[in-house]
Parts: sequence; structure tokens; C-alpha cells
Amino acid sequence: IAVIGNTLVAIQAQIDGTDSALNTLIANIAATETPVKLQFPSAFLTDATRVVASSENPSEVVNRYAAFRAFDGTYGENAVVLYPDDPALGGWMSDESATTSTLTLDGVSTAGHYTYLDLSQDTTTAIITSFQFYSWSRRIFPIEYDIIGSNDGSSWTSLYHTDSAVIEGTIAHTAQDCGYTAELTTTKQDQYYRYVGILVQSNLIDNANHKAIQELLLYSKA
Repeated sequence: IAVIGNTLVAIQAQIDGTDSALNTLIANIAATETPVKLQFPSAFLTDATRVVASSENPSEVVNRYAAFRAFDGTYGENAVVLYPDDPALGGWMSDESATTSTLTLDGVSTAGHYTYLDLSQDTTTAIITSFQFYSWSRRIFPIEYDIIGSNDGSSWTSLYHTDSAVIEGTIAHTAQDCGYTAELTTTKQDQYYRYVGILVQSNLIDNANHKAIQELLLYSKA
């Protein structure tokens, strides 16, 4: 019925020779339209060719905490399916022995550990408007962090900042106590950035120099 009604409105607009009915049709369609989000990376990563990190934590398991593991699709329920005995496997973690790194963020040298993704293989136009990240443990859930963007890899813009993040959207994962997630809207949505990532400055319970996330998902409007 709705389709027939909209069609009649469009026909009536042509008969009347006015735009009012057509504008009503467009407004009705826009109001019921579900916004489409594009996810980045568009395909989960299997190596480090598109990722940079301040450091990586060495592990007896090869690539267990490599930076690209923050973009490899191993998170939430996926982690349980892939690693039922240890769903905390994977994700990025900085080297505990590494000194804190710095980035020039909004013109200010800012300390923390970071990892970021080169979006240029996915898009050269998309503007990141929201993000979601997973942490496999309450203890290392990022409390102060920035979502960062850059086009040259040296001068960075904070797309989102908080120093009081709240653990929310809990997904229980047996004894590993992992799967904490938050999806938030970026505060700056004005331009495309080739490199986008996260700079973690503190965790819920700080563990030496460890900074980590299990997965970072980036979104833009279609």
C-alpha cells in the first residue's frame, strides 16, 4: 500500500506541475531509510602490510599480539569460535618493556601506545564517522584514548578523545572475562584520512607499559 501511495503521490506531482507532492515523497522515503555503514578494513587482515604500531608484545605464539591482529576479525563471539580454549588469543598488545611512544596530535606531543591502519586500499574518499573496539579483559580496557587520523603518518588529528571511558556492552566469554565493547560516534567528521587508528594512554588497571585492544572496527556512511 505504501508503495502504491508513493507512486500516486509522484504521479500527482507530475499532474499538478508542482514539486510539493514530490518533495513529500522524497521526505517520506528518507525518513524510513536505514543508513548504510561501510566497515573498514573491508576484509579482515592476514598480515602486517597495512598496519603500523608503536610496538608489539613478543609471545611464544607467533603473531599472537601483532598489530594486524587488531584488524583480523578475531573478536567477540568470533574469538570463541576460533579459539574456544583461549578466546583472548590475538589482538594487539604493546611491548611491556617498550618505553611510551609519542605522536604529534593536534599539534601537541602526546604520549601513549598506538596502532593504525592504512585505509587507502579500501577507500580514498570515505570519512570515518564511528568506530567500535573490543577488549578481551576488563584489566586492559582502554580508559583514556584517542581515535586518530592522518594523511602523512606524522601529523595527527584526534577524531575522538575520552579520558573516562566506560566499559559497556559486555559479552561474557567464560573464564577469560573478555569481549567488552563500545561503539561511539567520532566528534570530527569533516575529511578523509588515509591512516586511522587508536592511541591508548591508560587502561582500567594499568599493567606496566601494556596497552592493547582485541579489535578495532571503523565505519563510514555510504
